[in-house]
Amino acid sequence: MLDRPGGFSQTTSNMEHFQFGKIIVRPVESDDIARFFAGNEDSPSLLERIRPARQLVEGVLRGQLRAEELLLAWADDVVVGMGLIRTTVGGMAAVWPPTVWPPHSQEEVAAALAEAYRQRMQHQGIRLAQLLLSPWQRTLAEPLLKIGFRWVTQLDYLSRPLQSGVSCATEHDRARLQLIPSHADDPRFALILNETYVGSQDCPELNPWREVSDVVSDYAASAAGVSACWWLLSAEDQLIGVALLIPDQVGDSAELTYFGLIPPARGKGYATAALRAIIDWASTAHYSSLVLSVDHRNQPAKALYFRENFQFLACDDVYLWTATTLGN
Repeated sequence: MLDRPGGFSQTTSNMEHFQFGKIIVRPVESDDIARFFAGNEDSPSLLERIRPARQLVEGVLRGQLRAEELLLAWADDVVVGMGLIRTTVGGMAAVWPPTVWPPHSQEEVAAALAEAYRQRMQHQGIRLAQLLLSPWQRTLAEPLLKIGFRWVTQLDYLSRPLQSGVSCATEHDRARLQLIPSHADDPRFALILNETYVGSQDCPELNPWREVSDVVSDYAASAAGVSACWWLLSAEDQLIGVALLIPDQVGDSAELTYFGLIPPARGKGYATAALRAIIDWASTAHYSSLVLSVDHRNQPAKALYFRENFQFLACDDVYLWTATTLGN
């Protein structure tokens, strides 16, 4: 049983410190960065030995992560583990599984980091937290299951190669559906987006917890610095859905971040026409591929994507924690 004598405390610098027996968990500080990179030929730095740590700390240095999001576990003034909680708008968070470095006790350090996650989420008023893990990493979720995370579904990642000048939309498709340019501040986008959640088979467990204004703000943050495409989908002079395409900031692919129709428009072929229009647009824009993710349980959507030549790339397990699990 993990000893928890210290619980949650605040230092004079207002940085969160959690103590569990001999293990102290706290956010990374500026002095830690130098210690991580310190090393020589006989004794390589911690970051050279622990690649996941290097990626996270370098993310802080590049400004991609906030220092307070990165949690370190210490025992006898030695770093023995690391965790990460990224908060977003609307009381949402994404977490990474606790990472523990041998020869330290995997169970004890991971449990300390997980409990620090729980207390931080409670302290910050987090309503929903999400963890994505490859199926072969499921054992890493065990300490988080003990603080209230639960497995929900599998997220499938699909990809389709694109070829400029090759159209897949038919004249019938183009005649019955149009892509209307929109933007993050368009109230119609948020209104229709919210309607597409009704009866959705893409992780419906999220519906009670997400506010559409927060979702749009999160999308806008993800699209910052790139030429994202926000579309309203129109058929017979009626708005029937929305789509959002965000280019990859590094490569030449694009992600169909969201694509959904309102309930009355489903099952009428509009989704096929809209997807083909998006594929043609991305091809004309000279993207090499179009990628997306879909809930493994969403058979109608998966059937559509496979008909339009998307191929399976990989998958992740989805774990969720909600505020109703506080105290577990």
